[in-house]
Amino acid sequence: MATLGRACRQRGPFANQLLARELLDRQLEIAARLDSGEDLRTVEAELIDPAAELSDDDRAGLWLFAWSYRESHPPPVRAN
Repeated sequence: MATLGRACRQRGPFANQLLARELLDRQLEIAARLDSGEDLRTVEAELIDPAAELSDDDRAGLWLFAWSYRESHPPPVRAN
């Protein structure tokens, strides 16, 4: 089965722009969820793992983005 990433890389610059846009959109969603305090495992389970249209490398890149974003942007401390 062809993935979005593999298909885009085989079709040229316009398709690569589509892939880049898809990955950027997912990164923005990941960042928003982590900023709201959502757990990395939940983000992974709901946004990264189900992205079957992306290649394994693209999903691994999203996971690495999420992990590094969480490390550099700790969730806000909530007052009790």
